[in-house]
Order: sequence, then structure tokens, then C-alpha cells
Amino acid sequence: MINKIILFVFRLLVIFGFLFEIHIKEPITSRRLSVLIAIITLVFRRKQLNLLFSHIDKSKFMGAILLFSGCLLLICLNSYIVLRNPNNTYMDPWHIMNLLLYVLVFSFYSVVEFKKIRSFVVIYSVAFLIQAVAVFYAAINDSFRLYLYANFYSGDDRFERSIEMGTRIMGIALNSSQGSVICSTSIILLTYAIIVNSIPRVLYYTLCAIFVPMTMFIGRTGALIEIIVILFYVYTSGSKKLILNSLIVIIASIIGGLILNQVLSNIDSSVAEQLMSWMTASFDSEDRQNTLDHIHRELPGFSLEFILGTGIRGGITPNGNVVDSDSGYIINYSALGIIGSLMYYIAHLKMYKMTLYVNKGKQKRRFFLLLFIISYLIEYKEPYMMKYIFSYIIITLGLYSVFDYYKTKN
Repeated sequence: MINKIILFVFRLLVIFGFLFEIHIKEPITSRRLSVLIAIITLVFRRKQLNLLFSHIDKSKFMGAILLFSGCLLLICLNSYIVLRNPNNTYMDPWHIMNLLLYVLVFSFYSVVEFKKIRSFVVIYSVAFLIQAVAVFYAAINDSFRLYLYANFYSGDDRFERSIEMGTRIMGIALNSSQGSVICSTSIILLTYAIIVNSIPRVLYYTLCAIFVPMTMFIGRTGALIEIIVILFYVYTSGSKKLILNSLIVIIASIIGGLILNQVLSNIDSSVAEQLMSWMTASFDSEDRQNTLDHIHRELPGFSLEFILGTGIRGGITPNGNVVDSDSGYIINYSALGIIGSLMYYIAHLKMYKMTLYVNKGKQKRRFFLLLFIISYLIEYKEPYMMKYIFSYIIITLGLYSVFDYYKTKN
């Protein structure tokens, strides 16, 4: 019993540390430690790894590796050719290396370590339940929110004032739009689990009623993804289950609304009003336009330097083009060029599709197609593929589909 508890806590720390990157002491972070543990685990479990690897589409896997290698080569060439300006931000070789480690290696580790998806769901859900407690408490307690900001926030200082006022909320190394997208992976995992009948319906909707309000406090992008994914499940679960699922969604929405209202009722009314206005800004045309304006701040036109890229993610290129956008497509267009960007996005598609051939069920195939579409849509807002976690969950679920397919076949 003690051994099981120790194993559970250890696995929870590894998954938690990977999902929510805590900076310990440069260059050590919780994510890097988790990936190191993953590599060591895979070395000792080579048989299970080889078995899993033998069941994926190797041509697509190798195609993705070759395309990423091409991106890496372009980055290395640009780092030698382009004279670095300290006011610019650059794409470095470690961006691609981390992508391979965090997305591919940790995906294989997750399936090898948690052979049953139910075990993975338990650990993953507990990690987000911890975050839910932290987020809700941070919303109502100024001291705790400031403690989280002081100890677990990494990035620029643009959120400092809003965190102090309580108009933006964070969890444990969980904040901003990227944090909300990480939150959405919890609903994505739960939805896949219920599609393959690995968790009961009551548990699914109960956790959704907790995780969606939590995500709304962190960011809107992730909350929108969650709503789309939940509605997808409801309306693809079959005509016989449609009425029941629709009814349960309404009940879960009411519960989620009550949780949200309860938290907001414990906050100063003016702050609560600002938070609610910010949460629902996606449905306001003016706020949507402000978001688009932010994305389109400075879009570079076409020039020859963008054929192979400049290595610059933001700033002024050698030819004087200004690059200042949050969009993943614009950042990669500048850094990798047209050729490198095509290689980068095709490589991701090949990674996503390397397990798709085993998905025989219509609902499961459509679910993965939905995730692919979402992945490329949200890239327009920010470079989420370079932030790893959304791509990681897609690959992990694809590997689970392979694992389950061959387990039932044999």
C-alpha cells in the first residue's frame, strides 16, 4: 500500500512538473527534470518502447524527424549568417530540440508508464484538481494570488498590475492564454477517455463542471476549446444518447456556473465585474477586434529574406522589416521563412497522423480530426505548437489509440 502511494505521488510530480513548468534554478526547471526522468524510464523499458514504436507509421514518423531536422538546419544557418541584435528575439536550435523532447519523447513515456489510459486520466485529473483549488483560492485571496505570482510566474511584467488588482488570475505556474490551452488538454483527455469507454459519464461531466470554470479564470482560448470539445462529444455520441447527454450538459453547465458565481461572489464587486467582462470578451465584437489588432501589430511584407527566414521571432530584420506579432504563423514566417514554415507545419501534421490509421471508429476519427483543426487554428493567435503541451496531448492520445488497438487485436 505504501509503495502504491509513493508511486502515485512520484507519477503525479512528474506529470505536474511537465505540464506546469516551474523554474527551480537556471537552467533547471520541473519540465526538464520530468523529461530527464522520462528518458531514463524509456531506457530501462526499451522492450515496451520498441513494441509501441513498432506499431506507429514509421514513414510519417521519419518524415516528421527529417522535416524538423531541416528546420533545425535553417535555424543554425541563420544564427551564423544574421548578426544578432540584442533588441530582437530569436529562434534558437533548442526550440526544435525541446519540441522533440517534450512532444515526442514525453508522449512515448506517458503511454509506456501508464499502460492503461484510466491510470493516466487519474493522475492528469488530480494534477488539474490541485490547480483548480489554487486558481479558485487565488481569485478570492489576494495574499495567496501574490504569493503565486512571486514564486511561480515567469515572463514579462505586463500582468503585475492586473494580478495585484485581481483582474487576472493564475495558478501554480499556470497563467495567460498558454495556461488556458494547457487547461484545455484536461478536457481533451477526458473526452477521449469517455469516447473509448474508459471513464463513467458522471465523472466526465463532474470534472468538466470544475475544469471549465477554472480555465475561464486563466484564459479564454482554452475555455473556448473546452466548450467545442464537450459539444463535439455530445453531438457525436449518437442519437440515442443525444437527449441524455444534452440534459447532463445543461446540469453540468449550471453546476459550473454556480462554482463560477460562488468564487466571484467572494471578490470585490467591481473586480468581479471586470473579471466577468474579460471572460466573456470573446463574444464581444469590439474585444475580438482588439485581439486581432494585437495579433496584427506589425506584419512583415514579402521579401527575399523570408524565403529561408531570418531566425528572428520579433524585432527588426536585416532588411529593415519590422516583426511584432503574437501569431505563430507570423513568427515562424519570419524565423524560418516560407520553406522552413512549410516544413515545420507539415512535420507536425505527420506527427499527428502517424497513429491515425488504427482509428476505425467514426467518432474517434472525427475527434482526432477536430484536434488537428484546433491545433492549426489556435496557431494563428500564438505559437502554441512551440509551447508543446497541446501537441503533446494529441500525440499521446494517438499512441494510446495504437496501444489499445493492438492490445484488443492480439
